[in-house]
Amino acid sequence: MAATTRTPLRPSWQGLPELPVTALLPDDLLDIEGQYIVDFNLGGFTTAGLDLANIPIIDLAARLGLQGDQIRSVQRQFLRSAVVRATADQMAALSSNPLVATVHASTRLKAAGGRLPLSWGLDRLDSPSLPLDGRFDRETGNYSARIYLFDSGALPSTADFGKRIITRANFTRREADDLASCAGHGTEMASLIMGRTTGSAPKAELVDVVVLPCERDRTGDSGSLVEAVEWLLVTEQDTRDGRPIIANMSLIGKWSRKINDAVATLTENGVVVVVAAGNNAEDACRFSPASAKEAVTVAATGPDDETPGFSNFGPCVKVNAPGLRITAVTGDRRAPYAAANGTSGAAALVSGVLARSLKNRGVASAEKWLRDAALPSSLWRKTAETVGLAQVSSEWRKLCRTAKLADGNAHRLFRTPGGKPVGSLPTDALVRVDRVIPGWALVSTLSDRKGWAATVTAGSPAFLQPDADVICSEAMPKGLNGSQSDRPNK
Repeated sequence: MAATTRTPLRPSWQGLPELPVTALLPDDLLDIEGQYIVDFNLGGFTTAGLDLANIPIIDLAARLGLQGDQIRSVQRQFLRSAVVRATADQMAALSSNPLVATVHASTRLKAAGGRLPLSWGLDRLDSPSLPLDGRFDRETGNYSARIYLFDSGALPSTADFGKRIITRANFTRREADDLASCAGHGTEMASLIMGRTTGSAPKAELVDVVVLPCERDRTGDSGSLVEAVEWLLVTEQDTRDGRPIIANMSLIGKWSRKINDAVATLTENGVVVVVAAGNNAEDACRFSPASAKEAVTVAATGPDDETPGFSNFGPCVKVNAPGLRITAVTGDRRAPYAAANGTSGAAALVSGVLARSLKNRGVASAEKWLRDAALPSSLWRKTAETVGLAQVSSEWRKLCRTAKLADGNAHRLFRTPGGKPVGSLPTDALVRVDRVIPGWALVSTLSDRKGWAATVTAGSPAFLQPDADVICSEAMPKGLNGSQSDRPNK
């Protein structure tokens, strides 16, 4: 049987304008002057005979030594905080007020950054090895999850979205005209989550939560994020439909306990929070929300499985995903598609993967699913790194890989057991095992080559059976390591 000749895939980013990454600049690490987030001391409210859930803002302001218009918003049910504008003297007084537990600086947040060829990023999400096969499953999936996108706003008129952006909430004080014309980072992230041609969950529905300015080089603020988190929790409390909930935050700022606490509050209430690792080529644990231990923090990879020079890294990263030159919708009619760069896109793809996969609400089940489906680094990067590569399913677990033979030769494929040779298999090739008989296995490669391979060659087993959490663990036929079996692999 002759080997199949595959036409090389042209790069999916070829001919597309390339969008640069957005890193935090020194000024972006400065606190916002005159704006703070106040965490309340509920014990102080009880002692004073007050109820945070009902106290009018004008009375609350008086108790805090502020004017009513200095309180931008109050989060009464979940975060129990307020976003306020205050002078340095007022802030000092707030710190000693019995109604106040902690005063946080308000930090800056920034977006973490012919026939259209299939994006290599989507292709990699369901290809357990290189080279890519030029296919992506757009049809299957559970699709019971609801996604909240915290970003700069997604253009609902974009054809790739259909009518699947179901509502919008704006926390930036931007005018409706600006929101309606913003073709920016939020549109790109929405397209990577649920775009018909570019999204990892092309049938998902999305709630558009606006917390960033339209211009990607400008910063938003943590106060808007806190307000949006409270709104999400109140909204979901009223919904009570039991659907899995995903919050995508493809944004980054300096380390902030308040932002990390907001992520923790979301997860305590069953919301899966997917965040970007950031684009400063530093330890992700130095930034927020990337450092939140409850978050699914996503770093970026490139077309050759390399780590792009911009991607943050470190122990806070939970999973890797494509984030270099991945195809995204721009919302610009003159150039509707572009090659996006940044961990923000990697996080968006992971949110889509979860959106089409989760059946149950809760962070534990989401992280378990993502961990079980992700390719271990030993299979795609061949390093000691423990962070896996995101995949849309765990089908790779039904694959086996060829071992290195003692004589140094390649494995040979035969038309029939012991019959005419029809090709060879390199060391570490991933194969599906379709049937096993004594001494032989009928295998198919990922490029659709098929043949019989000896299960023992030159005194060595032809197939590896790795640890239980690696390949062959779910469908390992008996006999692949030298023992005898005549049962087909089911």
